[in-house]
Amino acid sequence: MSAAWSDFAPDFLMGLIGNFGAALGSLLLGGLAGGGLAVLRFRGGWAGRAAASATGLLRASPTFVIMFFLLNVIPAEVQVFGTGIPFPPMLILILALSVYSSAYVSDNLLDTLRHWEGGSPAAALLFIPNMFRAFVVLTMASSTGAAIGVREAVTTTIRYADRMQDTGSRVALVLAVILFFATLMQFGRIATAKLTGFVQEIAGNQAATAPAHRTAFGWLYGKATYGWIAAAVLFAFMGGGALAPLPPTSITIATGPVDGSWYQTFKIYRDYLEARGIKVNARVNDASSSIIDDVNQPESGVDGGFVLHDANPAAYSNTMALGQIDYQPLFVFVRADAGPVDTVTALRGKRIGLPPADSVTSHFALPVLSAFGVTEANSHFSFEALPALVEAIETGKADAAFMLMRSDSPVIAKLAMNPGLRMLNFHRAAALLQRFPELRSLVIPASTYDLERNVPSADVRLIATSSQVVVRKDLHPAIVYLLLEAMTASHRGATIVSKDGEFPALRGGHLPVADYVSSYYLAGVPWIYKNLPRWLASIVGYYMVLIVPVAVLLPLYNWLALPKAPDLIVCLRSVMWVHTLRGYVARLEAGGTLTRAEVASLHMIQVALNKPDRTSDCRQALARIAELRHPPDQPPPDQPPRDQPLPAGQEEAPALPAPSRVAGALSGATVSG
Repeated sequence: MSAAWSDFAPDFLMGLIGNFGAALGSLLLGGLAGGGLAVLRFRGGWAGRAAASATGLLRASPTFVIMFFLLNVIPAEVQVFGTGIPFPPMLILILALSVYSSAYVSDNLLDTLRHWEGGSPAAALLFIPNMFRAFVVLTMASSTGAAIGVREAVTTTIRYADRMQDTGSRVALVLAVILFFATLMQFGRIATAKLTGFVQEIAGNQAATAPAHRTAFGWLYGKATYGWIAAAVLFAFMGGGALAPLPPTSITIATGPVDGSWYQTFKIYRDYLEARGIKVNARVNDASSSIIDDVNQPESGVDGGFVLHDANPAAYSNTMALGQIDYQPLFVFVRADAGPVDTVTALRGKRIGLPPADSVTSHFALPVLSAFGVTEANSHFSFEALPALVEAIETGKADAAFMLMRSDSPVIAKLAMNPGLRMLNFHRAAALLQRFPELRSLVIPASTYDLERNVPSADVRLIATSSQVVVRKDLHPAIVYLLLEAMTASHRGATIVSKDGEFPALRGGHLPVADYVSSYYLAGVPWIYKNLPRWLASIVGYYMVLIVPVAVLLPLYNWLALPKAPDLIVCLRSVMWVHTLRGYVARLEAGGTLTRAEVASLHMIQVALNKPDRTSDCRQALARIAELRHPPDQPPPDQPPRDQPLPAGQEEAPALPAPSRVAGALSGATVSG
């Protein structure tokens, strides 16, 4: 653990430098664009109105959505005069943050120009601490770059948390980083306040009270309490990395015998996944018909496997299908010295070799043999592993051998080239398919295995079934998408018995298929799993149920000009305070008492109302709004003058007691409980 922390510290500091660089770059870029807009707005005219509209549009633009839009629009490499120039994600993050910083600079610089022209240098110089405040907040906002792979502090933290095996270490790391960022924000708040006082002192006007224009950045960061909001957002994101199910680093796939087709397919999948950082282990199972049982049992440790036969979904509630990957024909090799054998019926009384009785081949072949009247009662069946079965048919210990394998399997090609063997032709395949509708009739064209020697010498009709990949339902989607990509890369091309693009495919079968698996066959891998690191895509997907509605509804909410969330919170808080205080007054007037919990709530309300940074600022702002909206020399437009009576049926709302009066009325309250 200590080694992990010692390695984490320098990497985290390098990531933090990335946060500072993104904030500085976006502020500089936003300063250039916002400065031009502010000058145009200050000059007025049609250009000023256009600049004001542009500033409002920039101010309302959601940074997170813009970042993903730029990521999809801007290529990874930009061609300039025939030379490819890389466009890293860091530049995309800077561009996305500069959209809002442009609006912030435009608003603040416009106020600065107006204050300077109006003879208020102290208020004008507040532009300097406002820019510092913006830099601190942009530093915190740059953590969104983790969503597109930017190397910064949050990215580094989640990577290290992903490497830690126990949850306690992850939580400790996350809490330490949250504490660091909370401390950083409080330090930024104090530094901003000191810088503001220093600037006013330089201006020679300590009593300057003209407030600089506050946008969402200024509102969010100007209040110490709201600094914890950003910390809470950071906690939610990093907590998702610690608590959300992250993709495993290794999986286990159950296969059939080592010489079988499924094991060869497993090796292709293994190479594909291990090239992408996932270790893949094999669980060789000669009893291949039980593979689905291993997948369905969580305690088996098997994450996926291959099946041929269809399964009852009620019996395999923990298993889902990923799709069919190929045709598995039933090859029947007959020795040339076994006599005239042209149909399966002619095998009656012969020595017939089959894979183990609990293999999928035997489960598939025995009903077919029974349909042709060949059973263990009238023939000699021997069940052997694949190597022994191949040896038996080659050495004459068996007259015929049944094998369910891919048509391009090396074992099939080897037996097909043996001059002492020939493939049995299923002439009555159409009739057989009527009894077994899950089967399919296929043709191995003549000369498939050797053009020069014409092997086979004629077309061979076979019956076949489809093999499919199954996984546990709780297997992480990031791994499922990798498996689906491996299936597509391995089975998309044409084979001896399938056309190009025929596999992988979702068709037939009764096992359930997850919605995101079905979506893969329609639209491919989602953007987040294709372009983001797996750990980050997992977190984004974990919160996608919240991100998507907010990204869609927030612009509509702003367009409707509905009250902002902070305004609603303040309004609701005030309503609750008034309701609570009036309840306390009514109880005390009736001779009642207050409980200890109620006295504690009363004290909290008193402290909140008496804080200068809350009530004084609000009172000054309200007085200024009233002065601007209703000058003293004329009455408010919506109300009659105070010396005129109100319309009939309308009563004037009683004035609420001032906080000091409420506090005085309750200061002598007795306490019960």
